[in-house]
Amino acid sequence: MRTLIGAVTWLCGAAALALCGCPKQGPAVAGLDPISITRERIESAQLATPPRPPRERPVPAELAVDGPVDRLGLIIHGVAQVRDKPDELAAPISQCEPGDYIPILEARSGHAGVRMSDGRVGWITGRQVEVLGEPAVPVLREEDPPGRHLVVRAMLYLGVPYVWGGTSVSGMDCSGFVQKVFREEGRELPRVACDQARVGLPVVLGALEAGDRVYFQAGHEIDHTGIYMGDGRFIHASGSGGAVRIDDLFDTRWQRIYAGAMR
Repeated sequence: MRTLIGAVTWLCGAAALALCGCPKQGPAVAGLDPISITRERIESAQLATPPRPPRERPVPAELAVDGPVDRLGLIIHGVAQVRDKPDELAAPISQCEPGDYIPILEARSGHAGVRMSDGRVGWITGRQVEVLGEPAVPVLREEDPPGRHLVVRAMLYLGVPYVWGGTSVSGMDCSGFVQKVFREEGRELPRVACDQARVGLPVVLGALEAGDRVYFQAGHEIDHTGIYMGDGRFIHASGSGGAVRIDDLFDTRWQRIYAGAMR
């Protein structure tokens, strides 16, 4: 769903990767690029860590009673029509796909009220949604570990529009998003994804922790990046998805182009 905050998405389109990734060059020299090293190291981890199974769970109790919810949600059953009222006969204003992550603000009449990128609240039938443990709008606490600080910072930008070359709340691309989040936590990174991927220490897939940077390579160079959240999810700015969103790292479409991670 293109207008809904937190929906699952595909990576930046090829035409919008010049700043998200790097200018096209020849392949990196084997053994010198840290992501190349990581790619070799994660092969065994990929075999030992299969993709996450589909989630099939009953309608959560949080939607059985009207009132505030303030939790992330996951679409688990079919294409969900987002309507302008909590009524299945109300006019649809958008839709989201199975696997889409959505910020649920409240429950009413068996429907989930979700925050949309234009500030409105749309309504999805509750039986299509799984309510997750994470708050839709997390609070940053001093006692949280550094990785959690990075994740909370990142989640504050859910729904910010994707803008090629952007680095602000009015719009940002994938590497601009990662750079901004890390800078706000006092950690400087280069501007583009393939340069960012050379900073830090490689982390194998099976040892990822919240706050690690994950990288993807669909062509000759690293061309997409995001921040690992934990529990198999990462947050990133997507060109074709149009906003900062959450996705499942263990989905096969991401594992096919997963290049490694850095800490």
